[in-house]
Amino acid sequence: MNLQVKKFLYNPSTILLFLVLACLASFSTAAHDFKVGDIEIQHPWVAPTIASSRVTGVYFTVKNLGKTSDKLIRIEVSDEVADSASLHELREVDGMLRMRPLSNGKQIDPGESVQFEQGGDHGMLVGLKAPLLIGDKFEASLVFEKAGPVNVEFWAERGPASQDTHANHL
Repeated sequence: MNLQVKKFLYNPSTILLFLVLACLASFSTAAHDFKVGDIEIQHPWVAPTIASSRVTGVYFTVKNLGKTSDKLIRIEVSDEVADSASLHELREVDGMLRMRPLSNGKQIDPGESVQFEQGGDHGMLVGLKAPLLIGDKFEASLVFEKAGPVNVEFWAERGPASQDTHANHL
């Protein structure tokens, strides 16, 4: 390494700059959680679609950090994203998986987390206005009985493995 490069790399100002940039990069990947009052929404994401698909699932985790129960009662998206959004549960009935709307919402007890995930309770977007490609983002509101609306941003990504790594967000 030549002397000028060493002076640059070992300069305290350069080291501080690299540390600040590393902190900002880690903050941007961790900043995909949303909170209102005692309700926290972790890592909202949406499955990408193919061009002809007009339906997709949305997934997230809800944490109730409070001392009283709350209930997620609906999901709302702009008409520019989809015709409608709804919450669903997936249950086994007579050996078959059945999907049905969560018409009474989903209760989240104090200190509990509820996952809306592939193969379980989840959100649905119907009548998509355009395909959702990896990296696409859109805003939505998760509406709670007590906490009210929590505005979130859904990110289109490949699946549950990326929930822990945020690999598709960079």
